[in-house]
Amino acid sequence: MSALRENAIARVATVTGVDLNSASKQTLFTVPAGKSFFPVMVVLRNASAAATTSDADIGGNAAADDWLPDKAHFDNLSGVGSAVAVYPRGIASGSLVAPAVTEYAAGTEFGIKPGTLNSATVDVDVFGYLI
Repeated sequence: MSALRENAIARVATVTGVDLNSASKQTLFTVPAGKSFFPVMVVLRNASAAATTSDADIGGNAAADDWLPDKAHFDNLSGVGSAVAVYPRGIASGSLVAPAVTEYAAGTEFGIKPGTLNSATVDVDVFGYLI
C-alpha cells in the first residue's frame, strides 16, 4: 500500500465515527516521517443521521482551515447510504479557478473541525499522495 500512496492518488486513511458534534479538530491522517502529503479529496459517508445542516473546515493547522478554509456544507449528506466529496476549489468572479496545492510536512495532523454542530457521526476517507 505504501508504494501506491507514493505513485498514485490513493486513499491514505479511513476514520470511522468522526463526531460532527465536536467543535474540536479531529485528526484524519498524520503525515509519515520523511514524507510530504498532498491531499486531493475528502469523502464523508455513512452518516449515522442526516447531517445536512453541518459544515466543517479541513486542514493541517490547529484550526483545520488551511486546506478548506470556507466551511464545506454537507447539504447532501442525508444519512446512511449518502456521501459527499470535498475538495479545495477556488471561485473568482463566478468562474472556477485552479486551487492552490497544499503540501503538508512530516508529522502534520490533517484533520476536520466541525463548525455548525450536528449529532451525526460519519466515516471519512482521505485521498491524496505522498512524496
